[in-house]
Amino acid sequence: MSTVVNRSTLVVLYSVNTPSFPPAAWLINPPGLWLLLGLGIPVRYWIVDGDDLREQDPAERAATDRALLPQDKEARAAAIAAKTLEIQKAGIEYPGGSGDFYTLSPAALKAFQLQASVGSFPFLWHSIDYVGALSVANATQADALLSAAANKLRAVLQAGEDLLQLVRMAPDKAVLDAIVDPR
Repeated sequence: MSTVVNRSTLVVLYSVNTPSFPPAAWLINPPGLWLLLGLGIPVRYWIVDGDDLREQDPAERAATDRALLPQDKEARAAAIAAKTLEIQKAGIEYPGGSGDFYTLSPAALKAFQLQASVGSFPFLWHSIDYVGALSVANATQADALLSAAANKLRAVLQAGEDLLQLVRMAPDKAVLDAIVDPR
């Protein structure tokens, strides 16, 4: 049984039947693999060197980072968008300190606005977990709740847009890696 590494994709397979893996396509038990894994070197910085693996030198790393920057930016943008959606779904605590959270999803806010516009007060707005419910007594309270929700939603969306702008403008991987989503 051997450990093999695909020469093109750098996929690592452990405990395989060696004859099933032609050496022209696979490195068989490359000694450098264990060093790279032990040091935690990302696969993107591995180089096939003959029948072994080695870490890229600084110039090769810089070239790899430049080549992969568009994909890195795309992945970071997707993570920011997912976090924005997660925060939106997590909702707003209302009233503050109550422990009851209400979603900021567009569908929920539209339903709330529709209920408030009909003017059939009081009505219940259930928390995300359906444990709590807020009795909306009148239009003033509905407006206050919608205003708080809109302000929170605006802040979440703006923070996401600000982060996306930083990602788009990042000139290199070091700057991109320094961008942190504090939300």
